[in-house]
Amino acid sequence: MPEENSEKSGEVTPKRSKRRAFKIAGYVALGIAAALLVIVLALNLTITIKGSVNQDVPPDLFGTAPMAVTTDSMEGEEEDSFGEGALIFVRLLDDEGRQQLEAWDIVTYRHEKTFVTHRIIGVNRVDGKIVSVTTKGDNRTDSDGAIPIENVIGRYTGKMEGIGSFVMFLQSPTGIIVCIGVPIALFIVIDTLRITLYNRKVRARIKAEEAARAEQTAQDGDGQEKTDNE
Repeated sequence: MPEENSEKSGEVTPKRSKRRAFKIAGYVALGIAAALLVIVLALNLTITIKGSVNQDVPPDLFGTAPMAVTTDSMEGEEEDSFGEGALIFVRLLDDEGRQQLEAWDIVTYRHEKTFVTHRIIGVNRVDGKIVSVTTKGDNRTDSDGAIPIENVIGRYTGKMEGIGSFVMFLQSPTGIIVCIGVPIALFIVIDTLRITLYNRKVRARIKAEEAARAEQTAQDGDGQEKTDNE
């Protein structure tokens, strides 16, 4: 009796099981990458839209504003110092929060049409209430002078070195196009490759089945001819 084909009988060979595992892993990886890109794009668009609506306050996510550092004024030896190109996180403050600021805190304040993030080196009070703070960059010799407390936007809470430049790129028109275009192009390439491989596999299977039928037909013909001769 001929040996039954394991694929037809429902058995999964180790080779087939390995291919299936790789395929599932590929789909999972693609799904995770797509989800991350969608999240990055959504956050980027949210920040961009918020920044264009209200330019007096840096765009925030749940009360924390991610900001790219464009100068070296805060490079220093302190643990919370940061350099040019860093991505910093600034917690936005209300009036009550501004009154809780202390010397050595790092704050972001509004200066004309830009935002500056420097360290407080002096707190100036009138009748026990903070009216201004004196700030200075860790990498600067001169202070910024007294900054009116109402100009202070938020307090620095953390950093990611080297990420700020990339974030600034993502907020540019080219970066937005890349965020949208690259995932779409990647999906098209992968889907085209998947369809091509599937069609090739189907054609190979059909060709093999036709060859098997032709061989079976030839064998049946030989058998019938032998019987007739007998």
